[in-house]
Amino acid sequence: MVTLILRKLILGVTMKFIKKAIILICLIILYVYVCNITFFPNKIIIMQGEELNYKTALGLILCDDSSMQTSSNINKKKISDSGTIDVSLNLFGKIPLKETKVNVVERTAVIPIGKAIGMKLYTDGVLVVGMSEINGKKPYENSGIQEGDRIIKIDNKQISSSDELIKTVNKSNGNDINITYKRNDETMTASIKPVMTKEKEYKRNLRIGRVYQNPAMGTCPSMTILENLSIADNKGKTYGLGRGTNHSRIEHYKEMLAELNLGLEDKLHTKVGALSGGQRQTLALLMATMNPIEFLILDEHTAALDPKTAEIVMQLTGKIVAEKKVTTIMVTHNLRYAVEYGDRLIMMHQGKAIIDKAGADKKAMQVDDILGTFNEISIECGN
Repeated sequence: MVTLILRKLILGVTMKFIKKAIILICLIILYVYVCNITFFPNKIIIMQGEELNYKTALGLILCDDSSMQTSSNINKKKISDSGTIDVSLNLFGKIPLKETKVNVVERTAVIPIGKAIGMKLYTDGVLVVGMSEINGKKPYENSGIQEGDRIIKIDNKQISSSDELIKTVNKSNGNDINITYKRNDETMTASIKPVMTKEKEYKRNLRIGRVYQNPAMGTCPSMTILENLSIADNKGKTYGLGRGTNHSRIEHYKEMLAELNLGLEDKLHTKVGALSGGQRQTLALLMATMNPIEFLILDEHTAALDPKTAEIVMQLTGKIVAEKKVTTIMVTHNLRYAVEYGDRLIMMHQGKAIIDKAGADKKAMQVDDILGTFNEISIECGN
């Protein structure tokens, strides 16, 4: 008797569970169908020759209500004719649930012509842009090599790229290497004992800052100014499970932004994607130099800006470089900036430095001096 009662109880509980499970499954299926119908777009634009490819729940079919297609189900089929198609989302092809329009536009193509805009920097050898300690040692000390020199050979092997230099030095296994380098037109030699570093590449990158030509590349557009500055402020630091934004630093951020005279100190909670190109570029420059760095790369960082904003960015650049005393290399097409900023100027043509001025010679240079050389090269090249 007890056993029979237990069986009935178990069977009753099981049936209730099964009923609830069936109801839950039905509700999930209904939810999927409702979402498919609700979120299906009211207007679709595709290119001529593309497929109308939409994932729909089982039984939902895209049917063509116009005469442009002979097939009723046009999903995952190429549409060759341009124009407008009236499409309905049908259940099993019989019950219309939602109407939409498909605009098929003619395929267009962008064909680049003329000359490329931009510059890729090639040097005769490998340019020494900076020197720093490795594990507390200075292998370059007393070698005579200076920033701006160009390494052309190691152990009589021609060196044309930084990758070749790294591979050659690594093969030395810490033994002395003989370096041949150039300073202006003078060729010199030096002997150096390489020092092996145990530091990981990502840690070395912490000492490098970079500002790109495109203002959109140095910031995160979907995050606010405050969030962008917080990320840059935390560069190289350990992240825990706490907030990513340190509110105790907000006043410091406002002071930094106020110096720009762009009104950004009052827009801390504005998304960066809503800023102008100049505002984003100044923010990117601040972010790249917030933490101590040893080397700053400016990759035509004013090329995409209007003249007024470019002046503001360059003034900020000069101020930051002077205050932080950071080694900086700036690639630019603006001859005036090349003359007015920096303590060394190198003009490249076909992998060779055709102008290399530093110190007093650099200070005495005028825009016309560079422009004259530039025009001579243009005439020789037939431009």
